[in-house]
Amino acid sequence: MWEERPIYVIDTNILVDYVDIISEEPDKSPEEPTIDLTGAHIVIPAAVIRELSSFKKEKSDRGKAARTALKRIRALAEEQMQTIEKAYSLQAPIEITQNQQLISILPVHKDFKKALPFNPTAEDMDGQIILATLTVMFLKNGLPIDGSADIEKVMKLTADDVTLLTNDNGLAIRARERGILTSRYGYKYPEPYTGRRDVVVPPEIFNEFFTTRKLSREYWEAYMPESTPKLIANEFIIMSLANEGDYPRDFDFANNPYFDHIGRYDVDEDAIVALKYLRNFPLRARNAGQAIYAEALSNPEFAAVICTGPAGSGKTFMATVYGYNACKNGEFIGVTVVPCESHSKLGALPGDLDEKMDPDVQPLKNALRNYLLLDDPKLKKGLNELRKFGATNKPKNGEDDPPQRRFRSKPSSKIA
Repeated sequence: MWEERPIYVIDTNILVDYVDIISEEPDKSPEEPTIDLTGAHIVIPAAVIRELSSFKKEKSDRGKAARTALKRIRALAEEQMQTIEKAYSLQAPIEITQNQQLISILPVHKDFKKALPFNPTAEDMDGQIILATLTVMFLKNGLPIDGSADIEKVMKLTADDVTLLTNDNGLAIRARERGILTSRYGYKYPEPYTGRRDVVVPPEIFNEFFTTRKLSREYWEAYMPESTPKLIANEFIIMSLANEGDYPRDFDFANNPYFDHIGRYDVDEDAIVALKYLRNFPLRARNAGQAIYAEALSNPEFAAVICTGPAGSGKTFMATVYGYNACKNGEFIGVTVVPCESHSKLGALPGDLDEKMDPDVQPLKNALRNYLLLDDPKLKKGLNELRKFGATNKPKNGEDDPPQRRFRSKPSSKIA
């Protein structure tokens, strides 16, 4: 029974968050787990079954996961009949042939706590899971589980191949205090796709791209390490060299308005191509992120562009300027703003449609106004004159500023 295989005691939150740990199709795994349970002995404490049963009536994701887990555990439990003695001693595990697993449901002996220096209550679910894990450690070391174990042996108890899988920090701390190994469990997710890749490349690649403005995929893969992720369609590649002395003499990072060290992987050409739409963008990019954003906005083959970044990085401003210039060139650009965010607890804003939309549309208005001040000299001059007029007609200290006074003032002839 106690052959050399790792034993994992499963906490309730693991079954709720990762119900496929007990899969209906054990030979298939939808995700790549952080801990490979192939060939392991999985122990589910009876306290976990009790806690899942308390969740099953909830109309929530947790309730749905609890119902699914209980259904799968029952299907396994009904495959094999066992005696009470075998159940309390893990002597009749259920075999899963596809991945060589053993699965056991473990009740804790009512007198087990007598051999321990702590006494968790029946309502203390974390304490009950700790008791189940200690029971497994007792069985692994050949100690009795009826409360008659020698206290000196109990205090020195260890089991390196028995691990409690839990994502509950509080339970993990309590278990560690009692000599139990703990570990988190989850799925390994790939790095999120950001649309850009900052990579240090060999001088051969940099010089080839800088000279020809194009880099075939075969050439890229020939010089890059095998561990380098494969190129993704429309991914931007920001190339740099490890040593400053390896850059071509004609390349200048400080004065490089067209960002000649950045390319985009074009699937149709099967090559990394240089930026070609950036040159026609109405604004000059100040960094690599803005250059990529401007190139993506201006590329007619891109159906959608998703941009993230901190406040003030140019997300709204650049998109507004692009839309304004597209409209000037006869291209219709539609902008949709949600007037009330889905997670807002404030309800509907007061006022008509324009007043409801204004808080969300205001950033676009500000961006357009700021750009027009830069792009239209006449508008800039007129607004400056308006500011001067307002400054010279302010009331003196102590005087009221009735609205009528501002409207009666004769406007400047230059503005009129």
